[in-house]
Amino acid sequence: MKKITFSIFKLVFAFSLLAFMPTEGNSTHLMGSDFTYKCEGAGKFKLILKIYRDCRGVGLGGSANVRIEAPGCGTQTVSAPRIAINDVTPKCVTASGPCSPQNTYGSGKGIEEHTYEVIVDFTKAPYNTWAANGCCKVYFSWQSCCRNGAITTGVGGGFYSYAMLDICNMKASKDTLCNNSPTLTNPPIAFACCNQPFTYNNGASDNKDYDSLSYEMVAALGNSRTNTLPPSAPLTVKSPMTVYCGFGNTPPCTPIPQAKPPIGFFLDPETGDMIFTPTDCSEVGVVAIQVNEWRKDTSGVYKLVGITRRDIQVWVENCDKNNPPVLLGPYAYSVCEGDKLCFDIRSKDDPVVVPPPGVSQTPDTTQLSWNKGIPGATFKIKDPKVRERVGQFCWEPQIGQASSLPYTFTVTAKDQACPRPAVSIRGYSVTVKKRALGERVYDTFPCGKLVFECFPEDGFQGVPKYLWALKDLTQTQIFYTSGSKKDSFRFRRGGTYIAELVLNNSASCPTVYLDTIEIPKFIEVELAVGD
Repeated sequence: MKKITFSIFKLVFAFSLLAFMPTEGNSTHLMGSDFTYKCEGAGKFKLILKIYRDCRGVGLGGSANVRIEAPGCGTQTVSAPRIAINDVTPKCVTASGPCSPQNTYGSGKGIEEHTYEVIVDFTKAPYNTWAANGCCKVYFSWQSCCRNGAITTGVGGGFYSYAMLDICNMKASKDTLCNNSPTLTNPPIAFACCNQPFTYNNGASDNKDYDSLSYEMVAALGNSRTNTLPPSAPLTVKSPMTVYCGFGNTPPCTPIPQAKPPIGFFLDPETGDMIFTPTDCSEVGVVAIQVNEWRKDTSGVYKLVGITRRDIQVWVENCDKNNPPVLLGPYAYSVCEGDKLCFDIRSKDDPVVVPPPGVSQTPDTTQLSWNKGIPGATFKIKDPKVRERVGQFCWEPQIGQASSLPYTFTVTAKDQACPRPAVSIRGYSVTVKKRALGERVYDTFPCGKLVFECFPEDGFQGVPKYLWALKDLTQTQIFYTSGSKKDSFRFRRGGTYIAELVLNNSASCPTVYLDTIEIPKFIEVELAVGD
């Protein structure tokens, strides 16, 4: 994750993917929400709403109303019972949870996660008529009357968050009745330090459908999808916080996330990394991020099948007695399908050093974890005894997993600060390149003639490159080489031989084929010429 001194930046994620709650009369307890859904099969979807509550505010009810809307075809509201309450306050090992007693007004400065669930059957009326009537887009929404009065960036008024599912584009793919929303694997509460780099990633992952995800900054919403709430100038939707822009420059400015410290406000459209250096030490802002979910139709064209939003409330504070941990790059890798990739992820946590007679900070030990964003991959700590931990990621993607869009995962680095540890979360990407594959065909003819040809598979990437070699069984003697798709050669005698083909593509992911060839025996005639 990026270095930067942490200010207690309460990143309150208000992400709503399928929920609608009755308008709250007092919403100062509301820190955010996120909404996901799971395909239960046979057209049924489980809607999962999570609401994050400030434990100093009023308690939440035991059920929530989920609103499901298809513009032009109707609106339905269903009640989702609460199934769990969890204290998700970031805290060190020795600190106690502040949200006690549970769901009680004024209990302490902390965050509770309230989870509500309900199952909706899209094969039943009225949902089953919507797509047939041309109402492809289904919205799931959640609303509250009032945003937190502590916000200082001019984003005020109502609170509205939604997610969208496109039934028609879903049915245009091979999975005609199923889609699972991305899972947001990292908690929607974070802390950042003023004048220090901050990196955060939602950890959006789709391990069910393996859909491709992209990210963009969007406006916060008030009372509907069209009631946008941009921040006050000079802040913008794409640069909603007061950030470092370099000497003599003022925000907004062109982001340079790799600068030290990072310049501008940056959101990576492929990994979802959010990187900036906050400079207003008392600012409380709102950041809205949209996650777009893409899937290929039966023609191989990417279609938008869903939208997920997170509405994030951010607190910036001074924390000059602790530096946050940093996750070092590189952050992007590539591998050919069928090959194994391993790389190290290093952390760094510099202690705060002050001149005498002040007392410098005791160096922190970093703890690393990952969100398991790529199924089949592994992540392990190489040496648990060192102070700045190093994780090793390994993955061997299978044939067929090549994609033009990268696979992503996140790593979290946490230090030992108490009562609240500093946390950095960084995304890493792996692009899986297509393997060069083809079918070889061999035909033998009388007198030792062999005709050989390669047929590249459908969807072959780029122009095929061929390198043939006809060898003996020990592969020490080469009889013939060729760079053609199709060629022929006449052996002097029958027997068993090896045909080697190195087939390569524009992705430089070659395949080496070794085929055993039997040449039928034939009579060799040598003519003697007289003097």
